[in-house]
Amino acid sequence: PNAGYYISSVKVDGVDQSLNGAKDGSYTLPAIENVTKNIDVTVTANPKMTITISAASAEKVYDGKSLTSSDYTISGTTVDLTDCIKVSVSGTITDAGSAENVVSCDTKGHDYMFNVINKVNGKLTVTKRDAVITVNNAQKIYGESDPVFVKGYSVTGLVNAADLGDIKVVRENSTEKAGSYDDVLNANYTENPNYNVTVNKGDFVINKASNLKVSVADQNFMYDAKSHSIPLDSAVSFKATGSDEVSYKIYADSAASKEIENKFTDAGVYNVWVQASDANHNTAMAAAKVTVSPREVVMTSGSSEREKNGKALKNDKITVTGDGFADGEGASYDVTGSQTSVGSSDNTFDYTLKSNTIASNYSIKKVYGKLKVTKNDDSSSDSSSGSSSSDKSSSSKSVAEKTSAVLGDKKAPESDGDDGDSGVLGDRDTPNTGDSANIVVWLSILLASGASIVSIIAALARRKRED
Repeated sequence: PNAGYYISSVKVDGVDQSLNGAKDGSYTLPAIENVTKNIDVTVTANPKMTITISAASAEKVYDGKSLTSSDYTISGTTVDLTDCIKVSVSGTITDAGSAENVVSCDTKGHDYMFNVINKVNGKLTVTKRDAVITVNNAQKIYGESDPVFVKGYSVTGLVNAADLGDIKVVRENSTEKAGSYDDVLNANYTENPNYNVTVNKGDFVINKASNLKVSVADQNFMYDAKSHSIPLDSAVSFKATGSDEVSYKIYADSAASKEIENKFTDAGVYNVWVQASDANHNTAMAAAKVTVSPREVVMTSGSSEREKNGKALKNDKITVTGDGFADGEGASYDVTGSQTSVGSSDNTFDYTLKSNTIASNYSIKKVYGKLKVTKNDDSSSDSSSGSSSSDKSSSSKSVAEKTSAVLGDKKAPESDGDDGDSGVLGDRDTPNTGDSANIVVWLSILLASGASIVSIIAALARRKRED
């Protein structure tokens, strides 16, 4: 055949002949015996082929098993080359990564059929497997050691349980204060190139301890116009450690719904609840009673005694004893006691508290002094506030006798308090001798003096009856 061609078939009288002897496109017809007729020989020549043999590529996720593929394709011709060429593909991979899938061929002596045989290797790829470690959440109570996280996780996606070695859970923060800490529990494992490992971290909670105790003694104070408080520094029997500080609140009810100040001023009994808390402990409460006692105040009016002198006996002095009033507080007093006649009576009084003084802060007791009027040695009266009518009559007579006078006598003062000079009854400037009006004047004086004496006697008698 012409260059670039090869003999693809030979037929003798329509019968295909074996081409085993065909090389380099030449063919030698074997000898034919007993030829009695013409022989028809048909030779078919085809152009030489340029073909490409491609090995298959393959990919999978790591599963611990080897990956192989013997598949291939031949392109560039439509001729069935099954009997003319033998193709083999070799390649394998197990761990994550890639490897060539190598193609080779044997033309079995049919090289003359081909111009070029291209061989393209395939690729075998094993991708990493996804594995997920999920760390369990954990907790402890403040002050305790961390728990042992032996089985504190779950894992999915492993081909073999030991592919990541000995998995251990660790806490990545070191704080010991009560609180919730997200994503601080991690997993340590042995790296494996066949896996993409994802760790879902766990949360760690340090719960508040419940060993905070509160003990508050009842408090007793006396009202002093100052505020008093419960001494809370010594209220907690358990002290928090480190920099944690206990805080306190005072409530008016055990449900802690109404907070009040730790100040108690006015007298009364206060039933309160003390709540203590800190960052690392549950709150604790204790009941307490705060008693502010009222001050005892004794008001005593003064006592006096004297002989009767016709004037009212009074004593305006008030003495305050007992606990007394708190600084800046007090009362004003109105003493109403009075004694004039012979006898005794309570020195009564009333009081009015100052505007800044609250009555309920005090227990006030009034004590009346005594006003006593005794007999005057010069007086014939022996009566007291309970004298009989005959005594009163005698007393009136005595008074009348004491106050009787005649013209020209020295006149006594009208009362014990009269500081005027004594004079002569009917006395006046002496008229000049021979004054014609003197007689009329003297008669007028006599009449006026008599009327005055009668009025005085009547007044004294009336006072005696009233006494």
